[in-house]
Amino acid sequence: MQLFATDNERIAFLLEADADLQGFLGLTAEGAAQEAPVDITGSTSSPQAEELPEGERPKYITNYIGSKQKLVEWIWKHTPDGVASVCDAFSGSAVVSYMYKTKGLRVVANDRLRYAYHAARAIVENDDTRISSEELNALLQPNGKAASFVQDNFKGLFFANGVHAIIDQVRANIDALSGYKKDIALFALGKTCMSGKGGFGHFSSSTDYGKRQDTPGEFKQRFAKNVARINALVFSNGKECKANQKDINALLPEVKTDLAYFDPPYATEFSTTNYEKSYHFVEGLMTYWDGLEINADSKTHHYATDHQTVTKANANAFFATFLANARQIPHWLISYRDHAYPNETEMRQIIADTGKDVSLRSHDHHYSISSRHGDASDAKEYLFICAHDARTQTKADEDAEALEACGELDELELLSCLAGKADDDPVRVTGYMGSKYVMLGWIARQVPKEAHSVLDAFSGGANVAYHFKRQGLKVVANDLLRYPYHLARAVVENSHETLSEDDIARILAPNADAGDFIVRTFHGYYYSKPVLAWLDQVWANIQKLPGYKKDLALATLGTTVKAKSAFGQFNRSKKNAKGSSDTTDAMSDRLESEAGLSNSQLTNVPVSEFVATFRKTAKRFNSLVFDNGQECKATNLDAVEAVQ
Repeated sequence: MQLFATDNERIAFLLEADADLQGFLGLTAEGAAQEAPVDITGSTSSPQAEELPEGERPKYITNYIGSKQKLVEWIWKHTPDGVASVCDAFSGSAVVSYMYKTKGLRVVANDRLRYAYHAARAIVENDDTRISSEELNALLQPNGKAASFVQDNFKGLFFANGVHAIIDQVRANIDALSGYKKDIALFALGKTCMSGKGGFGHFSSSTDYGKRQDTPGEFKQRFAKNVARINALVFSNGKECKANQKDINALLPEVKTDLAYFDPPYATEFSTTNYEKSYHFVEGLMTYWDGLEINADSKTHHYATDHQTVTKANANAFFATFLANARQIPHWLISYRDHAYPNETEMRQIIADTGKDVSLRSHDHHYSISSRHGDASDAKEYLFICAHDARTQTKADEDAEALEACGELDELELLSCLAGKADDDPVRVTGYMGSKYVMLGWIARQVPKEAHSVLDAFSGGANVAYHFKRQGLKVVANDLLRYPYHLARAVVENSHETLSEDDIARILAPNADAGDFIVRTFHGYYYSKPVLAWLDQVWANIQKLPGYKKDLALATLGTTVKAKSAFGQFNRSKKNAKGSSDTTDAMSDRLESEAGLSNSQLTNVPVSEFVATFRKTAKRFNSLVFDNGQECKATNLDAVEAVQ
């Protein structure tokens, strides 16, 4: 089975393995490590015997596909105020469940996979049980009665020589434990199998590339470290937390919590992920493949499963079904990402069909393969906040509510609005004179709930118009000026067109027929002569583009020159430099080569910086293009005409 068909798929979904237990020590002599038992008593791997104070507990680090470990505080920030209990319905590594436990909530964690279930029992449901040093030593001892299933069925796969036998032995020893001790041991063994030097973390590849290179001794040492770390995570928050292993549609009708957090499996434009197949080795190890049949013809020797993968074709039905079964839970948070199915518009409709209102937050998220490879992918993480009233207060709304209590809304000053801006996690389209970016959250809260369309009559930097587009409204953005008009066409009216790498290359290519209007008109003003010539060239190339591509390119060019001007505006001239009222051409030439022109609009930024900024801005505007399901429009009219 091949999980990732392209590098883009691999990058978008691969776990963040760079954070996984770096720096663990191992034995270096493989032969000695195979023979000698590992004695961890009194070592740095000794299990924690008692509950650690909150400030001394280690961070829970996970290397699970789709883990939200870097987003837990962002999720907490948008958790509605007043909730005392939460159901983490697709708990996976339990990193979100554990976060909510640390915040004092009663947590119900659920996942149909066995490894995820044992992880949640070990650190979410479990309040005080730990594995002792003696028990850990016993787990690492040779076991003459151990079966050889791993050695027989996975020889040459996933691990270095000798490790398969260690896994068989440790797994056999685990069966001597019971209760939460067994959960901790299974959690630690699964975690140890997933990680390791050179591994991918999952079990979807049978090639030597990606095989874990740990020796048997190093594997034992990492297992001991994992047990010690899990022990240290165990604590009681005074609430009766619970772990379940149920099908989502069997669980949800029974749940009685204030909040449901959903981080479901989903398909994207790049790939689909079946977690059971991705982690088939660890899943089988949890029961030692009891009742499971290995598919001997498969390269990875995964077991047969009838669990359905979420795909583009079935995604809408999957979401509609489980969300309908959660109607009785007052609040939902749904984690999602860009380019996923269902798309944002479809998700909003599915949620609306359940009778809940929805608002959307977004967060730029960095997925990395490993620190060794340094490959990375930037994705936009979404959080749908759902309730019977979408304006349910979250942690990020507190400042705004406090300000409202201090005075009438129409008397709020800029700093007051600024204090409340973060609650809508707004996207800044541009920095523009008079921009209302800092007030977006406050403005949105004043819009009547029943409103479905809006006219932004003086759209300027398009921040307000774009914010309402993100809220799902039909937007008409108008401005008499051409730059705001092209900006609004590019990111408000436009729902699908973007600039390709070829488009950008053509825009930046030399053009002998470009003309010299900008050079002739603005020589000595704003930018050096080479930059002015570059602007002539780029503007001429942009005129060859069609439709929204032209708007995107003009918006990019306008934003670039604005970003690279000395003051972000063009209302000063170089003649103001050093207080001079009679600047000669000679002085102009000299000013172009000097730095530190603190009073002058003239800059000496090299052309290369303009090119880099143009590319970066084009990429950013591309990322803002999306379809909200409404027919949005940009106009270039006098405001009186626009409102008629």
